[in-house]
Amino acid sequence: MSSGIRNCAYCDEPFGYNRKDNIYCSRTRCKSAAWRENNSARDKELRRRYFKRDPESVRMRTEKSREWRAKNHDKYVAGYKAYSRSAKRLENARKEYTAKKDDPEFRIMRRHHENKYNVSEKGRVRGRRSQRLYRLRKKLNGAPLNQVDIQLLLTAAKGKCYYCRKPLNDQYHIEHRIPVSRGGASKRENLVISCPPCNRSKGARTDTEFVTLNEGGFNFNPSRGLS
Repeated sequence: MSSGIRNCAYCDEPFGYNRKDNIYCSRTRCKSAAWRENNSARDKELRRRYFKRDPESVRMRTEKSREWRAKNHDKYVAGYKAYSRSAKRLENARKEYTAKKDDPEFRIMRRHHENKYNVSEKGRVRGRRSQRLYRLRKKLNGAPLNQVDIQLLLTAAKGKCYYCRKPLNDQYHIEHRIPVSRGGASKRENLVISCPPCNRSKGARTDTEFVTLNEGGFNFNPSRGLS
């Protein structure tokens, strides 16, 4: 996965990125502004449709918003400044993480804090909730795998990871090409054998998205999966 620091394609400010297609420092500010500039006709048409759909409601919301800002000017300014400071802190944190994330000492410290959170009451509650949701999605999207299915997947893999094609060395994950969180079924045609690093790096991406982000990083052939 590509990561580093580059200049925003819109405001030209440096920012930390962790995906090859991240070219804007802010999705809500720079990316939206760039889209409006490059699609001015489409933007005007969408705005026209929005106001035409319910002009009275739009007018009432606009007037109410102006009245509130006039009555609560100090509160509005303070809130805007607080939001700006928060956004700046988040951006600085992203830059700091991007610069440090490959440092072994930083990774050990981060893993220590993650383990500390996971054993806390809040972490255990969140973990149990995530596991329940994951099991429910798997149950709704397909029957559980049996040993025969797993053996067929291992045979098709020929001892190599589906993505990077490196030897598995008896360490493997059963991986969803289309993630369960995005509607992927736990069926044999959607399952492959991958090495643990590839599965962890893939996250909630589809196999195609994962390969696109790692273009040129490994030898990938979609036809090597089970169909």
